[in-house]
Amino acid sequence: MADLVTSTVLENGNDRWAYSFTNLSDGTGESAVTKVDGSSSGPLGVVIGGATLYPGIHIKITEIRFQVTDMSLEILWDANADQMAVTLSPGADTLDFTRVGGIFIPIGLAGATGKILFTTIQPQINSSYSVIMYGKKGIHQ
Repeated sequence: MADLVTSTVLENGNDRWAYSFTNLSDGTGESAVTKVDGSSSGPLGVVIGGATLYPGIHIKITEIRFQVTDMSLEILWDANADQMAVTLSPGADTLDFTRVGGIFIPIGLAGATGKILFTTIQPQINSSYSVIMYGKKGIHQ
């Protein structure tokens, strides 16, 4: 068996995006699974002047609403050596980063792609998460 996961696009506008993610674990968990793809192979492109532009490394996370049960969840920036964006501990909360302009890929992160990855930490059978994540694309319009 494998974890039962969902990823749903809630918003894909010119400058904002939002996704909903769920996981009901069988105990195997997830390891560096791409959940948001701001690269040129992803769905977050914006057509400006007839050209499709992608946020790439300019993608930002502005808010995370979550409920995590019986495990932790690492949210990572994809790079040569993945970089931690935030860790969600068991419980329910809202993390609002709008007052600081969002959390973003560290400047100079080698091999950064603009992808956001999830890794579950110590998943148990029937552990779970539900995450709604909001962000900005960082495309100059």
